[in-house]
Amino acid sequence: MRLRSLLILSLALAAMAALPSPASAGARMETSIMDDQLLLNAPPAELESDMALFRRLGVDRLRVSAFWNQVSPVPSARTKPAGFDLRDHSSGL
Repeated sequence: MRLRSLLILSLALAAMAALPSPASAGARMETSIMDDQLLLNAPPAELESDMALFRRLGVDRLRVSAFWNQVSPVPSARTKPAGFDLRDHSSGL
């Protein structure tokens, strides 16, 4: 009986040791997300909802591959639109 208890305890400890331990993030870790299809093709209301979700999830950085020929008001233009300011998202698009 004692041998059986020792065997069960040993198996339980081995099983617990095989489980992954929780990851501990560093204090300076950042969370990033990238989803071009979701972010570039979404209607404004859906985009606002997605951004609110990202904030609740603690996303620190957002990456989008926005190609000029896909987001420009005149995709074939060789120069930027008059009044366009890259720092102001509403200036030229």
